Amino acid sequence: MSPASAPTWFRPCVAATAVLLAVLTAAAPAARAGGDPEPAAPAAPGPSYAVVQIEVNGDADPQLRAQVQAGLAKGVTDAGAGLIGYDEVQAAIAAKPALQGCMSTTCLAAIGDVVHAKLFLRVTITATGANYELELELLDVDGPRRQRTGTCTVCTTTDLADLAATRVHDLLTADAGGPLPVEIVSKPARATLVIPGVGTQQAPWKGELPPGAHDIEARLDGYAPRHQEITVADDGTEQRFEIVLAPRDVARPFRIAKWGAAGGAAVAVVVGAVLISMDGDPTCGVAGVTCPDVYDTGTAGVSLVVVGVAAAGAAGWMFWSDHQSSHRERAIAVVPTRGGAYVGAHLSF
Repeated sequence: MSPASAPTWFRPCVAATAVLLAVLTAAAPAARAGGDPEPAAPAAPGPSYAVVQIEVNGDADPQLRAQVQAGLAKGVTDAGAGLIGYDEVQAAIAAKPALQGCMSTTCLAAIGDVVHAKLFLRVTITATGANYELELELLDVDGPRRQRTGTCTVCTTTDLADLAATRVHDLLTADAGGPLPVEIVSKPARATLVIPGVGTQQAPWKGELPPGAHDIEARLDGYAPRHQEITVADDGTEQRFEIVLAPRDVARPFRIAKWGAAGGAAVAVVVGAVLISMDGDPTCGVAGVTCPDVYDTGTAGVSLVVVGVAAAGAAGWMFWSDHQSSHRERAIAVVPTRGGAYVGAHLSF
């Protein structure tokens, strides 16, 4: 149909149709913008953690293992990750006895290949009646990474499960390798600390240090400076360290001479007294016989006694002088450390 031969009503209809299509086309984006938002893309699944060991020591309730596994599942889920339970892991490696109970890096890598996990959890529970100690350790194919511990006193297995959930959540969400709260104190107090990466601080000091070994220097007037290496561990325990300083070894110039003078004085006095006692005695030493000669040792004996008394006086003065210098300082300290104890002792005479 040519435009010239079209009915008079055709052109208005065509125009109205074109206007309606234009309005609908313009309204479609606005409707999408003002309507319900498009569904978000699903979040990427978190990592999966395989429970490779649950060791229970002591007189534990038979339901303890199951309760703890439930707590672990809750804590791991709340951390946005997945859990491969202990029973599931054991079922998966049942055909490989060599992997059962093996915690070496080679075994962990093999277990990870079977259960499709690269991160692992090891759980140790010590039960004493209604008291529990919990230790959670995070491992990868290279070995242990960090751990968390907890204590539940006079509690039920449900309480222990809640503790497991809290501690595993903290274990998985903690910033790996991030700085940890640390406290360093000195004995005596108020020593100046030189802390790598922090600078000069005064004890007691509270701050944050990254996990690992740190060489700390402590200085205090009147005390010998000391370097002590501390190891900050991401194990969930309180990171508190004490540095014990020994009094400075004050110079005592008569440390040896005073003993020599005292010894010489004693010898001189004793020998002088012997010589004085011998003065005038016969030289022959035979009873009933008159000896033409007698000992003439009085002068020598008196001289030695005088010298001995003078030497004793000199020794006394030297002892007093050294005593004033050192104030007869004594310091003995026993401080618990990781894996033993530090004993510091200082004696001055």
